[in-house]
Amino acid sequence: MRFHLGWGGDLRAAADGATQRPATARGSELRGSSNGLQRERHVVEIDGDAWAAARDELLAFRWFPPELLRAEVAADGATVMQRVRLGPVSVDAPVRIVEREESERRVALTVVTVSGHPERGVERYQLVLDPALHRVTLTVEKAWTLADPLARLARPFATWLQAHATRRSLRRFADRRW
Repeated sequence: MRFHLGWGGDLRAAADGATQRPATARGSELRGSSNGLQRERHVVEIDGDAWAAARDELLAFRWFPPELLRAEVAADGATVMQRVRLGPVSVDAPVRIVEREESERRVALTVVTVSGHPERGVERYQLVLDPALHRVTLTVEKAWTLADPLARLARPFATWLQAHATRRSLRRFADRRW
């Protein structure tokens, strides 16, 4: 786990530097047995008029509020360096996109953690447009555990932070704050 003062240095360079790091989880773990992973599923619905903007936010990897987390996609197009702000410091949380699906009415991304992330796990973000009901549904599925020894020592705070980040990102989509 790497800490920085403030938002830290060059996020793009950090993303490019993480491209050779191994993944610490597999996309299949989302559906598999527990493997010690905590599982979550969240659903948010928004008005169908927001489809294009919500789709753009998801594909640009901007589902978390920018004051909480910043993300940069590496040159390989698959590795993403996330930097989470915790007061006066930030921490790196690299992930890799292992599955990307796009169609006229659906977009989905599956990401796994990469070495250096404080957690080990997989997340799937799926956005579906239902024109008959004029609504967009965002479904987020997660399977994760704390991986870094420091994060495990701070389990109550780390678990709270994970839940807080998830709530804020879902609220951001529900309130269309992009």
